[in-house]
Amino acid sequence: MIYCIPTILSNKQSEISNHFGSSPYCAFYDTESKKLEFEENREHHSHGRCSPANKVLSKGGNAVLVKEIGLNAYRKLSSENIKIYLTLSNMISDAIKEIENGNLKKLDIDESCGGRGCH
Repeated sequence: MIYCIPTILSNKQSEISNHFGSSPYCAFYDTESKKLEFEENREHHSHGRCSPANKVLSKGGNAVLVKEIGLNAYRKLSSENIKIYLTLSNMISDAIKEIENGNLKKLDIDESCGGRGCH
């Protein structure tokens, strides 16, 4: 399974970005190969464009692990059968441990930023 995790930097010691749509980078973690790759999110300042959602789809991602996600991105990913999980971890290394340990909580639409009003 390939997970997308929004990050601040493009390295294994990076913090996780607080919001999926405005993250400078997306980390892609493959649970089979244990490979971790980073992609720059060139449109991270453009609100509502779902650029990271498109990147997940283009990289063959199956799931995202986020702190927060906007309603548009949530809907787009859900419509493509991409699973959306919530993380409370601050560091990407801790998020990978959550994935490997199976300690993931599915994020419901009511918990997206559209449901909580975090924008």
